[in-house]
Amino acid sequence: MLTILVRHDPSAAPALRSPRAGPRDIPALDGLRALAALGVCAYHALGLVNKRFTIFGADVTSAWYYLQTGVHLFFVLSGFLLFLPYARAILRSAPLPSTKGFYERRALRILPAYWVCLATLVALHIGDYLSPAGLANVAAHVVFIQDYFPSFDRAIEGPMWTLALEAQFYLLLPLIAVGLSRVIGRSRSARRLVAAVVGFGALAIALRAVDAAGQHALPALAGTPALVAGVLLRATYGTQGKFLEVFAIGMLCAVVYVAAGEDRAATSRAIQVIGIALVGVGLAADIPLAMLASTRHIDAPWYRALNDPSDLAMLCGPALIGLTYGALLLGILWGARWLRGGFELRPLRTMGQISYSFYLWHGPALWGMLPAMGSWPLLLRPVAALGISGASYTLIERPFLRVRTRARDGIAAVNGLPTHAPMVARLGAALTHVRHVAQPANGAGGARRITRATPNTRSNNTSSHTRESRGETTPRPTTLSGTGTRNY
Repeated sequence: MLTILVRHDPSAAPALRSPRAGPRDIPALDGLRALAALGVCAYHALGLVNKRFTIFGADVTSAWYYLQTGVHLFFVLSGFLLFLPYARAILRSAPLPSTKGFYERRALRILPAYWVCLATLVALHIGDYLSPAGLANVAAHVVFIQDYFPSFDRAIEGPMWTLALEAQFYLLLPLIAVGLSRVIGRSRSARRLVAAVVGFGALAIALRAVDAAGQHALPALAGTPALVAGVLLRATYGTQGKFLEVFAIGMLCAVVYVAAGEDRAATSRAIQVIGIALVGVGLAADIPLAMLASTRHIDAPWYRALNDPSDLAMLCGPALIGLTYGALLLGILWGARWLRGGFELRPLRTMGQISYSFYLWHGPALWGMLPAMGSWPLLLRPVAALGISGASYTLIERPFLRVRTRARDGIAAVNGLPTHAPMVARLGAALTHVRHVAQPANGAGGARRITRATPNTRSNNTSSHTRESRGETTPRPTTLSGTGTRNY
């Protein structure tokens, strides 16, 4: 039996005002997340203007079109942040994070705000969804499979197709991590893990090529072969692909980041030079990719356009865009303090915190899907979206982020939320393996005893990861006064 004394300080409760703060928080990523959300919003707003743009006689329309690739940046960030704990565990021969806990945290992260937005849009336009097709459309959106059906893909709110891909990636990630860990074994070889993740990305591109060949052959098929081929194509490609190769680039960045020593690597002058070079390369590569994206739509090839397995631009376009954002991500994390500092500015960090809600609500605001907003000046609609997003984050996201934080740290109740509530009672893998034995408190700083059933219990709490990063194997006293979480 492993016993840990935990110092409980009730005065520390105000720290929960920022559920994102914590030892594992990476502030610069908030800035990247903010830029991704603002870029997608700017793309949609400029699309409403419907005109070409020139600067000093040069057509720069492709530049604003490229802003929509902020979704690729979101995919890279998801792959990076979600695979980080798996990369740490694999490279340190530690148990993988709890799959049950992972799914529960993902559900708490994306479902509440998404379902509220979806329910609001459906209620405001209920007449559009009372037919059998309309009800099927809503049902597909509820369970994140709308991208399998071209007629549903962007039918309720355009950007929601990317959330379907995120949810599907969440379902696969623990399985992918198990497969990668078995390939690596207990070798703790960073090179082998890099090769395995690159191989996974290559398989994703190969699958896209197979889908292209199938789409090319589909018109010549009939009867049962055509039906089977169509179902397989929808299952493996959907409407615009599954972007697993882009998520894999984020996973690769996580492996490299952990192998290099995480934030400690940024103290090296050589690493800082590499970081600045990566940012330069990523930005320079964006120029030709922006032109290709605006003319050939290589960023998210529609299923009917992907019909030539020899068309490398269409096959590799999403991966190439993802590589530029991967370079930008590592470059910012490894770059000099002045480079990271720009992405850590408080306005950008605040925007990064509400970026998920903003991503959900900017479209309805811009496109006049909300009451009376269609008559508003275009410049005011993003401002309204910011206000709605702030309310969504405060009233919907943040309470569930706090629940998720406490569940990760093995605490059952959060700021007055009842411990018997259905979603709270089953939260956190820690609650599966950890028994709390309350001890009488001595004043404000009373101690509480936590007894673990087994020293091999899997845990995702921040303190255990911190101990692993220091190379410690003996138990250390743990404090809950600085609980925090990340946006992913």
